[in-house]
Amino acid sequence: MTSAGKYVVRGNLLGVDGVDSEIDTGETFTGRLEPRLFDGAIRDGKASVNAKGVVRFSGVHATRTGRFSKCRFGKDTYRDLILDESRPTAIGLRFLARHLVTLNYPRMKMYLKRRTSDLPVDQDDMSGLSLAQKGAATVVQSVEKGSVGDQAGLRVSDVVQRVNGSPAEMMELWELRNEFQSGSGKEVEVTVQRGGQLKQLKVVLKKGI
Repeated sequence: MTSAGKYVVRGNLLGVDGVDSEIDTGETFTGRLEPRLFDGAIRDGKASVNAKGVVRFSGVHATRTGRFSKCRFGKDTYRDLILDESRPTAIGLRFLARHLVTLNYPRMKMYLKRRTSDLPVDQDDMSGLSLAQKGAATVVQSVEKGSVGDQAGLRVSDVVQRVNGSPAEMMELWELRNEFQSGSGKEVEVTVQRGGQLKQLKVVLKKGI
């Protein structure tokens, strides 16, 4: 466990020796790699990469996402995973969902048994939006510059009221995110509150990588 209270496991999704991974269950990503590992995978031709600028509360930030043809964790090999470049190196919920997970807290151990059916499809976001829930409100946390979400007019700090007619406050965060990953070319109708006004916007989803 780290000083910040995060659980850490030995190993990472590239199987590189000496680099451990945090377990992050607060987001639905598959995994994250520190820049050194990300750059090494690109040099070795293991990933197709999408570089983008993302608008957040603190300004515009450069970020990269890659689709990795072959990953390794422990003795197991995984194909076609989407990993983000970020510190620290981490494993997220979408990777854990490929397994039956058993946590032994007294012994500080995690056991993974791979599932053989109903595996989650590793699909990148198709809207360019990152959503977060703050209390009962769902807020646009970041918008990728030039993305379909950006083109549709969504902005950081917009409060999402409805998605495809359903009240956002009645939906779990993973359900909302799934709406924005539901298929390239699909239209998603979004109602947001901005500066005391309601705006109805339409996002036409587009596959990234």
